[in-house]
Amino acid sequence: MYGIKWFVALVVLVFLGFLTYEILPEHPRGQMFNGYDGITGELSRTSDLNVHFWHDGNVYASRRTSVYRSRDMGLTWEKVATIGKRQGGILRNLRHRIGTLKTVFKLKKKTGISAVTILENGTMIATYGGIFQGVLKEGEVVRLENTYSWKDGSLLPQGLAHDGEANVFVGEYIVNKPEKPDIVIKLYCSHDQGETWKVCQEFHRSEIRHIHSVSFDPYRNLLWLTTGDADHESTIRYSSDQGISFKHLGGGSQDWRVVSMQFSTEFIYWGTDSPGQWNDVVKWNWDTGDKEVVLTARNPFYFSARDNVNGRFYFSTAVEWVEAEYPSSQYSEIWQISDNKPPRRLLSWPKGELNMWGTIQFAQGDSPPGLLAFTPVNLGEHHRETIVLKTIE
Repeated sequence: MYGIKWFVALVVLVFLGFLTYEILPEHPRGQMFNGYDGITGELSRTSDLNVHFWHDGNVYASRRTSVYRSRDMGLTWEKVATIGKRQGGILRNLRHRIGTLKTVFKLKKKTGISAVTILENGTMIATYGGIFQGVLKEGEVVRLENTYSWKDGSLLPQGLAHDGEANVFVGEYIVNKPEKPDIVIKLYCSHDQGETWKVCQEFHRSEIRHIHSVSFDPYRNLLWLTTGDADHESTIRYSSDQGISFKHLGGGSQDWRVVSMQFSTEFIYWGTDSPGQWNDVVKWNWDTGDKEVVLTARNPFYFSARDNVNGRFYFSTAVEWVEAEYPSSQYSEIWQISDNKPPRRLLSWPKGELNMWGTIQFAQGDSPPGLLAFTPVNLGEHHRETIVLKTIE
């Protein structure tokens, strides 16, 4: 009898502990460093936080299904938005809610929100197994509404973009499986700030494997799309009509296999993403068509960011295969690119022990001058933390 009572008491205690863990609010807080693990300069570091976007001088990052904002270079964070209900029936929403529990995230090692962008009027678009939208309000935690759901789709961190007006674009990154040879990869478009969506482009699996990035070029008023991975799947395309039609800048070889792009008044920058060869950061002159290689590295270049005020661009390399037919370096790096100065390496961190690639993701949008925000994934002891760095010359 006493054994049953003790068992019931234990179950109740475990359940109360579970409830307490789930409902207690979280308050991410960063630590300040002057130099950190080989990085020179002042920076903040906040654990368990994935950085996404700059807006009005503030940086936005996520933890599981909540979005946080920092106004003080990543030292303190306030919760501003959370993922709401999914479209669909009761069972689908029940599965969705169970899937957003902290305990489930920890056990399944889920990553949460994959991308965030913020429009000029404060409308936030976030992706998490679908597309969610809401308008930020000062002093409130906004519940983002599910305005589009997909079954197999996902996207890379730079697969979400807007054009500074009401038009938003999402490019699918699907890990294609042999048993699904007829799958179609889609570019989604919204022309009303993310409230409604339509498919504006479809690509058959025989044409591309997935969309790597969607970017808007404010200097030429063009929407850019990069795709991969095989030679015939690797292209850079651009659209002047909000995604209705696309022209090819280039494609057909690994030289056109690109994950992300950046833009200036005169040039277009990208880094190649080919694990089987050395990779380049390329500067393309739009007016003349001249192409200049500004940096070469062994590992593929994945993600990138810009500091428009200071004319700087940042590219990160990824660690995919350390021991393979074409072995790469075991270090992921961040490189700073400037028009009038040689490239400068800001950090070099080794791949970690987790069963995933080592990468560095950047906050998109216009950062305050001299600030760079990034999240390392599986690099040494660094995994899904937000670092905000004051870059120096």
